[in-house]
Amino acid sequence: MIKQATLFDVPDIVRIGHDLYNESANHNQLYKWDDESALSTCKFFVTNESSLVLIDKGEQGLKGFFIGQILTPLASKDKMALDVMFFIRPAYRGGTTAYRLIKRYEEWARSHDVKYIQLGSSSGLSQQRTLNMYSRLGYVPQAVTYVKEV
Repeated sequence: MIKQATLFDVPDIVRIGHDLYNESANHNQLYKWDDESALSTCKFFVTNESSLVLIDKGEQGLKGFFIGQILTPLASKDKMALDVMFFIRPAYRGGTTAYRLIKRYEEWARSHDVKYIQLGSSSGLSQQRTLNMYSRLGYVPQAVTYVKEV
């Protein structure tokens, strides 16, 4: 069942967020996981009015989660909805969890009068499959990100 997360859900979100970090081909190369930071940041998103944290919780626990937020670009009055973190546990990939989380995110974004909704894929997990799903949902590629260690 898709629902908006509460502070009670934060430990479960952080736990499977750590699973994403461990499984990621990219994130664990860019930063070191810190439980305290993860808890604090997740609590911020759960309680912030411009953010949305959705979970899909079943009898076996959390299937996945989605964190999004609304921002206004520097030189615009138009609002955009951006994804922050999106993860589906391996046992639930290929099912309806991802689709239902995105659809609920889109509803929330529309209710906040955003002009654009943005989804990304930075973990390196099932990248082509994820991008194909985004395309089927009507999203088009828009940007590329480069990283340089300093």
